Amino acid sequence: MASRDRPLFRALLGAQLVNRILAFQGKIAGFEEPLATELRAAAPHWLKQAEALVAAADRESAQATRQLFRAGDPIDRDSEAFVARWPVLEELERQVLLSGGCPGLLLYGRRRTGKSTILRGLEGLIPSSVLPMCVSLQNPLASGDLAHFCGHLRQQIAARLGWTDEMDDMADLPALMATLDRANARLRSGGEQRLLIALDEYEMLDTRLKDGAFPVDLLATLRESIQTHRRIVWLLAGSHHIDELGFADWSSYLVSVRMVTAPMFSLDETRQLLTNPLAHSTLFSGKDDPRQPRIAESFWGDGGVAWIQAMAGGWPYMVQLLAEAVVDEVNDCSAAAFDPAWRDALLDRAVGRGELALRQLLLGESRLPGETDYLLGFATAENQAPPADPAVARSLRRRDVVTVDDGDRWRLRAPLMRHWLVRNRHLL
Repeated sequence: MASRDRPLFRALLGAQLVNRILAFQGKIAGFEEPLATELRAAAPHWLKQAEALVAAADRESAQATRQLFRAGDPIDRDSEAFVARWPVLEELERQVLLSGGCPGLLLYGRRRTGKSTILRGLEGLIPSSVLPMCVSLQNPLASGDLAHFCGHLRQQIAARLGWTDEMDDMADLPALMATLDRANARLRSGGEQRLLIALDEYEMLDTRLKDGAFPVDLLATLRESIQTHRRIVWLLAGSHHIDELGFADWSSYLVSVRMVTAPMFSLDETRQLLTNPLAHSTLFSGKDDPRQPRIAESFWGDGGVAWIQAMAGGWPYMVQLLAEAVVDEVNDCSAAAFDPAWRDALLDRAVGRGELALRQLLLGESRLPGETDYLLGFATAENQAPPADPAVARSLRRRDVVTVDDGDRWRLRAPLMRHWLVRNRHLL
């Protein structure tokens, strides 16, 4: 327990240990002698040590602001700052629960907008009649080749539905279809239950189709399942619209799929994230649990929440990145709240940590002639005239990296992106 790096969770684990020791004390009488006597003597010492660990963790926790923010990876809502994306969840719920069956969904959002976090946080935030399962296609167990894809998917379906069958690691499309038939029949017999199969990073399918690792028959199988398995909902999640994928004719196979967009954070969502970061954690008994951490809005400095929202342009990754940097800055300075005078230093800290992600978002996805040059222009100008090339203009708008002001001048959506450009302008 002492190895846990956050005092809050050391305290929670310590409290659990105290309860387990107390419960164990009540069972000692059932042991034979001399073991019962030895345990009866030892248990108070164990209890005292556990209570001391809890007290130490509580003291340490009180002295520093808890670092709950994490930029870059899917969020664990039990222990890291998480905000429920209610507009997205409500639209997913409406589509999944269509009486005639859902015709498939595409959860679309640009990179680092929290799509994977949404998928991994569905449990408990959507109706209990919907059984979500998420398969990442970055996992080689799922995307190495067709046999592994079919085998892995069958294993995940069996696990989600509580089957005890042994499923082979590898299978073919007929075996996968048979498993889907069985799952659909099982769900129909169980009332109103539905199985939500989410394929995260679905663009990998197009890549593997292009490589020859998957046959185009896979898309035909998905279409057939969408049309016939009314209790199974297929959800594809990724940062590319179907018409951006260059190999297979996705739109003809999945013509009826409905798109749900994962937008940038609203100001209200950013405020909820920053002031009530563990609102949906299952480690606490409810919103009135005194152990559930809350952060006063004043902690973020005068106008700090709105400033973070503005600097990030609402981009979820950048909101978390800035929040993480603020907490570290406050703790490094042994302060009670963030001082707006530290903002420039904070931006330097944030873009240093986010170097790879910011570079990818701005330049790594610039693939058209002239696209990178146009973006580099923001290193010397806060706003620019629109790109002369309509293709570049469409690409930048689709990538959500720019906004247009009232004078039809273009600027970067997130000033933090421009800070990164200015800081690195001599290296690009």
